[in-house]
Amino acid sequence: MTPRPCTVAAVQMVSGAQVEANLATAERLTREAARLGADMVVLPEFFAIFGHHDRDKCKVAEPHGLGPESPMQNRLSGLAAELGITLIAGTLPIQSSDPDRVFNTVLVYDPQGLELARYDKLHLFAFDNGKERYDEARSLVPGERPVACTTAGGSNGAFGLLRPAVPRVFPKP
Repeated sequence: MTPRPCTVAAVQMVSGAQVEANLATAERLTREAARLGADMVVLPEFFAIFGHHDRDKCKVAEPHGLGPESPMQNRLSGLAAELGITLIAGTLPIQSSDPDRVFNTVLVYDPQGLELARYDKLHLFAFDNGKERYDEARSLVPGERPVACTTAGGSNGAFGLLRPAVPRVFPKP
């Protein structure tokens, strides 16, 4: 596939604990981006749920893939197909073998709604300053490798979050 010029929209939104409200906002903003000419729309990390507690995402996690137990993925796949866009849905809570932890997953859908790639966040955030502590590994399972896929716009890396603390993912030329 020869890359072609591609207009990309990065959606910014404030997600909360209500999945349906978050999905409705993401859908509205995705539709607006497509109406304005975006060929590719990128949703933010935790767009589907940013709960009150770390394990809230475990309660709404879906098995990977389309089907009756995966309403978030079905909706996003259908939206990509309806709008004829590439949709980078980053990130969704996808079930793991540990019921207390999920994968923080980016899914890439093509303009027909087919899944092109899955990326499970590799580098989980943690800090402890002696007064406050936070560790994503308490509720997330890390992925195993970086992922790239080819879209009409060319080769794309799928990443949930990049920080200066993980510079080796993209070494300097």
